[in-house]
Order: sequence, then C-alpha cells, then structure tokens
Amino acid sequence: MLIHSGEKPFQCEICDKRFRRKGDIKTHMLVHSDEKQYKCDICEKSFKKRGNRDLHLLIHSDEKPFKCKICEKRYKDHVNIQRHLLVHTGIKTYVCSLCDKRFSGKHNLKRHEFIHTGEKPYQCNYYDKRFNSTASREKHLRIHTGERKFKCKICEKSFTQSGPLRRHMMTHTGEKPFKCDKCTKTVRSKQELQLHNRTHTGERPYRCDICEKRFSFLGSLKSHKLIHTGEKPFTCDICDKSFSSRSNLIIHYVVHSDEMPYRCKVCEKSFKRKNQVKQNISEETIAKKNLRRYSCIDIATLLSFKYLIPKVSRRLAFVEMVICVISLIQDAILLLSRHHFQE
Repeated sequence: MLIHSGEKPFQCEICDKRFRRKGDIKTHMLVHSDEKQYKCDICEKSFKKRGNRDLHLLIHSDEKPFKCKICEKRYKDHVNIQRHLLVHTGIKTYVCSLCDKRFSGKHNLKRHEFIHTGEKPYQCNYYDKRFNSTASREKHLRIHTGERKFKCKICEKSFTQSGPLRRHMMTHTGEKPFKCDKCTKTVRSKQELQLHNRTHTGERPYRCDICEKRFSFLGSLKSHKLIHTGEKPFTCDICDKSFSSRSNLIIHYVVHSDEMPYRCKVCEKSFKRKNQVKQNISEETIAKKNLRRYSCIDIATLLSFKYLIPKVSRRLAFVEMVICVISLIQDAILLLSRHHFQE
C-alpha cells in the first residue's frame, strides 16, 4: 500500500533521505560507510552493493545482455544503454558553460570540461602518465598488461581496443566508407582519410632533426632516420640479410621464392624485381631503334653473326626479318598480278 500512498516511513539518520522499506535504508547506509563487502573473485575489486558487483563481473566476460531496440547495439550494463539511447533522441541537455557546446550525457560534459581546465585526474598504475577519463586510462593500461580482449570472429586476431578491431573487420568485408572529396580514393577510417588528405594539401608536419627534411607521415620520418643511423632492423630469416624498412624486406623475400610478380608490358616476360622490368624495357627499345637502320639482308647477315649482337636484339632481329620477307612476298604478288592483268 505504501507504493500507492507514496509514504516513506524509514528515514536515514545522516542525510534525512526517506525510504518505503526497511531493507532499502540498510542498503542506503552503505553509501555513508567505507565498507565494501561484495568482492570480485577475478580482480578482487570490492563494492558496497551486490548489484554493482554483479554488473562489474560482466567486464570480465563477453556477455552484453542489454540490447538497444533501435540499432541492436549491445551493452554490459543498463547505465551505458541509457546513455546510448540519447544518441537516437538527439536530445543534448548538458551545456558547457565555457563554450556552449552541448552533450547528451553528464559524463560527456564532465570529460569535455577537462579540455578547458587541462585537468587529468586519472593516473596510470605503472608510471606518471595521466588521463582525463577512466576509459582512456583503461585503454592505456592494456599496453602494460598485454590484454587483447577484442577478438576478430573470422581470423581470431585480437586487439587492445574496439576501434582497431572495427577497422580490421573491414579488411574482411572490403568496406571503405570514408571517401576523399578531392579524388576517388576511399579508406576505412577517418584517421586514414586525414592522412590521405596530406597528399593533396602537401602538409608535412614531421621534420627530421638531423637534416631538416620534412615528411607527411610519422612512419616515413622513422624510416628516414634509419639512413642517418645506418640501422637495419628488418632481417631476412632465410639468409640473414638486413634492411632499413619492412617493405624492402618483403621485396627481398621474392628472391627466395619462385614468384615473378613483375611482368614486362612489351614482351610479357616476368621478373622478380621491378627494376629488372625497367631494364628489360630499355633493352627492347634500344634494340628496336637499332634494327630500324637495317634492311632484310642486313638483318639476315647480323643473325649469322650471333656474337655481334645481344640475345634480345637477335630475337627482335629475327621477327623484323620475317616481317620484311612477308612484305617482299606481298609486293611480288602484287607486281605479278598487275603484269598478268596488263597482258
């Protein structure tokens, strides 16, 4: 009957808050004490309430029992799903007093305010690095613990964060949702698109402190610095040859295989290295230019002296001679037909 009447006969002696049931006030009193009698069996973290301990246990499992009815996204607790539902409503009731930016959740506003204050209240357990949110600290701590809780269901590759896993999944689906507005290139993430835009803007924010050469990408700067140090950290596990970049090591591995991935567009011959294709095209071009100076008889003569011309030129010389002979035969047939018609 107390539910219908609204009566709350049990009052807290400390904060005067009132409750309908005696059990509720007992649970409430834990707020005012330091007692945390409910302990997690996995990480030994303690809680004042059993319900909070039970919700915490979901962190250690893959279970996400709370499902959004609109987009079917799942969460581990009711607090996060309530926050998520505000995304669909578009309601942003929390306003920053400094820049008037609006947020759907109080926690998002509080995290945003740290940008203005510069406050980073959450510290790494291993050293002095600090963070403006517990989520950022938890992501960072996985670097130290080596925990990779986000696993790909297709190839079982694991990641420390959910963002890299989402981008990785696109390698299986082929999805590239972010499109450059200056060219037709599409990429998997907003970060990749920002990096790609530097190819259009010419922005080079990374500078070598030795020779002052600038680069668009941090990886390019790191590879460049190896030129100054002479370091070659990438070693072939077959012949122990070392390289300054991973890409050069991958190219080198072709030497140990039967693979010939580079094909000449002129003669369709295949090669192990790209520079071999360029060299072959140059030889073919030079050979063709040289053969234009010779008549059919000259070519036939050259073929009889194999040691005078290289192998590529001999092959092309034979082709040119055959074409030349066919042309002479066609001309002879035309002359004979004309002579026969005049008679």
